[in-house]
Amino acid sequence: MAEDHYDVPEVSRKASPDMVRKAYRIQLATHHPDRGGDAVRAQMINEAFCVLGDPVKRRAYDDELTERETKRRARQTS
Repeated sequence: MAEDHYDVPEVSRKASPDMVRKAYRIQLATHHPDRGGDAVRAQMINEAFCVLGDPVKRRAYDDELTERETKRRARQTS
C-alpha cells in the first residue's frame, strides 16, 4: 500500500462516515480530471472512499492497520 487510505482524503481514523463522505467530495472536486486535476490522485481518492465508505471494508482495513502497527512495534522492540 503506497499511502494510508486515511491520508488520501485527509481524515482521522476516528472520522465519522459523514466526515469521510464530505472529505471525499471536497477532495474529488479539487482533484477531478475534468476540473483540471490529476487522474491518478482522483483514482486514489476513489479507492480510499470505496474502503472507508463501506463499514465492513473499513472495519477490516482498520484491523489490518492495527495488525501492521503491532508487528512494526514488535520489530522495533526486538
